[in-house]
Amino acid sequence: MGGHTSSEWLVKVGRNTHVTLNVISVQVLPISTAKDPTLLGFCVFTIDNSFEAADIGLHSKEGRYYLLFPTKRLRSGGFIHYFRPIDRGMGETMLEKAVAAYRKAILSEGEREVVRGEGSQG
Repeated sequence: MGGHTSSEWLVKVGRNTHVTLNVISVQVLPISTAKDPTLLGFCVFTIDNSFEAADIGLHSKEGRYYLLFPTKRLRSGGFIHYFRPIDRGMGETMLEKAVAAYRKAILSEGEREVVRGEGSQG
């Protein structure tokens, strides 16, 4: 997978308890699909080398990026999230890290394509 970034998040657990989580890496696998043209790739966040939040879609529409977290459709027609940030700051941080990792992955892919192209011409 593509680009990696590292960060530390302070997470509220209960009313007066906070836990610091170290985000070890954010990986993005760039993808292009006609089925969903807004989908840029899938993200994996590794936290404290003990928890992985995966299959998070990175999307872009009208110049704005956003994340879609995995959901399950209920028989009633509604949806529930498997996991998601419940704090706006956490969601914004995750998005910033995902976009940075995506851009890094795209640059890496572009450099590999240039190298492949130059090697095949000669």
